[in-house]
Amino acid sequence: MRLPSFLSGFSTVFSPKGCPGCGSPYSETLDGPCPWCRLHFPSALTPVQQQRLEALLGQRFPLESALALAKFCLGGRVQKMLHEIKYLGGYRLAWGLGRALGRGCEALGLAPGCLVPVPLHPNKLKKRGYNQSEWIARGMESVLSWSVDTELLHRVHEAGSQTRLTVQERQRNALQQFSCTRDADPCVHWILVDDMITTGATLESCARALREAGAVRISAVSLACEIDL
Repeated sequence: MRLPSFLSGFSTVFSPKGCPGCGSPYSETLDGPCPWCRLHFPSALTPVQQQRLEALLGQRFPLESALALAKFCLGGRVQKMLHEIKYLGGYRLAWGLGRALGRGCEALGLAPGCLVPVPLHPNKLKKRGYNQSEWIARGMESVLSWSVDTELLHRVHEAGSQTRLTVQERQRNALQQFSCTRDADPCVHWILVDDMITTGATLESCARALREAGAVRISAVSLACEIDL
């Protein structure tokens, strides 16, 4: 499969620990995955899948647009990259993949707006040291020059690891997890940014909080999507 041009954002952040996709070492000063993984990126969503994702999320909450960079496959390269981003200090990789996501937004004509990273609970943020969704948004910002707002959305309840939870359990946990710290300008296009869309419940909870604060135009973007498309 020919690599989409907007995935050239993979070459924008240095990963000193070797390729997060296949684990092989390489000596070039490159960001993120090695040249082989970038060339054989296995799961970029097709335009039809992007439309299905938008339709499925649109059934959960009113939204203007939706975009995911890749399809999540258990045990695949995308999972390895997400694991590095979340658990191995891979904030620079998150920034580089954010640049790729930003180019995807450009390619699909996503309307400019304000990027809102899905927040971590303060306890988890303190433990991890960074919010991977914020670094993704910062990477997007470097490509798109859109603003990033890390203060508007607040996580009210701390959620533990959800990797072993069922879909129904994840959905219950996501309800009422977020609130807004101030009113959301109804004239602004608010764009939620997350690392992965699993069921859509987290984004639904975020969108609910934004709408209660006054937001009208809401979109959602993510590096990967686990929803069956």
